[in-house]
Amino acid sequence: MDLGQTVAFFGNVQCRDAHGTAVFTGSLNTSKKPLRDSQVAARRMLTVGPDVVRPSRNAILMGDAAYIIGAGFPDYWLGSLIRDNWEIHKADGLASIRTPSELLAGEPGFSAYAGCIWLKVAKDEGESAHQFNDVQLYFGRTESVPVWSVVGLGDTLYLAQSGHRSASEFTVVEARQIPQPALTTAQFKRGIYSPTDDAWTFTTVSIPALVLRWQDGFNYQSQGSVQYHRGDRQVLVRKIDASPENGSKITFDSAEHVVVSIEDLGECWSLQVRRT
Repeated sequence: MDLGQTVAFFGNVQCRDAHGTAVFTGSLNTSKKPLRDSQVAARRMLTVGPDVVRPSRNAILMGDAAYIIGAGFPDYWLGSLIRDNWEIHKADGLASIRTPSELLAGEPGFSAYAGCIWLKVAKDEGESAHQFNDVQLYFGRTESVPVWSVVGLGDTLYLAQSGHRSASEFTVVEARQIPQPALTTAQFKRGIYSPTDDAWTFTTVSIPALVLRWQDGFNYQSQGSVQYHRGDRQVLVRKIDASPENGSKITFDSAEHVVVSIEDLGECWSLQVRRT
């Protein structure tokens, strides 16, 4: 008896590579006990025959449902592979992953299937009673989501704050929901000094901006960094759109704000702003 063919014969679930064209069959089981954690409700074990090649981006479709693939546990008999067992996690949809610069420019970034697991509701009582969600975003084990990435899943945006590889070999991103509306058009007041006239000429330009809670994007670069005041916001703008300085004025949400500190994020400036 060929055990590999026996495993393939009992595969009764049709699967498809979510990013390709390969089609194969497998059988579903509950998650292996040593790997069970608080997310076990979203997990299954998919058993496939020895000839099935794991999708390169570790995402599959079963009917209308999408799953991402984590750890694999091959079984052998007398030195021959007879089946492979994949830990799979249900995905909530196809997420977009963009840098802040790509988001502000309206560029697509790249897409990957992701599952969203709610962690907790938090709030800063020193600022307001408004609550925000902390979540974990699960991706296939080969996906990479850098810190400061903006992940769009459904109608919600999340800011990636850290990441790690889980025990089941999924890529896990610790993220915070970005309050909406976060994308806005800001009015940036730009000043040009004329030494001949000893006077400033001001012009106002409209630029795209990403408005965050200050607590989600601040970075004290030294002991003398500007401290937080209630109501401060963190605003990201592209370098090609603005050249801010401390004291520059930027208007959004029908209110004028002044820039009190600036951090270089590569293609963007991160501005700590305070309402005037």
